[in-house]
Amino acid sequence: MKPEYVYHGTTNGKIKIFEPRVPNDIGGNKHNEHKGIYATKLKRWAMVMGILSGKGVLCSRIDIKPKIKGIIFGGKPQHKYFYVYTFESAKFKNIPTNGHQYICREKIVPLKVERFMVKDYIKWIRNANEEEMKNLMNIIKKRKLKVNLG
Repeated sequence: MKPEYVYHGTTNGKIKIFEPRVPNDIGGNKHNEHKGIYATKLKRWAMVMGILSGKGVLCSRIDIKPKIKGIIFGGKPQHKYFYVYTFESAKFKNIPTNGHQYICREKIVPLKVERFMVKDYIKWIRNANEEEMKNLMNIIKKRKLKVNLG
């Protein structure tokens, strides 16, 4: 069932109109290669993305199990605030089907924006462990990517 609202996290609290873009995803997830505005039905996911998307975080990902947590592979958040935008879901399409992620392929105006302090949610973020770093380095090598991890 489609949710009534979807959420987008960012460090930019001044966006009036969202425009479709191609995301920067080194993980090779085919669902993250489309030009669009990405959002999620999971507000905590959007909040974690808001923390990870700022200056200072060189590379990151989000784990969903057992709880939604951000994993940082280089750097650390240097911003004081992050923002979560709320959208009506009508113009968003679920990708992949039955997942938490949605995409809108046209300009869209958010219903509202909320501001949060990074320090209040930093416990939702952790540094990558040795095995996770090794897996990331294998992906970087396999895809011949140029990534600066600090």
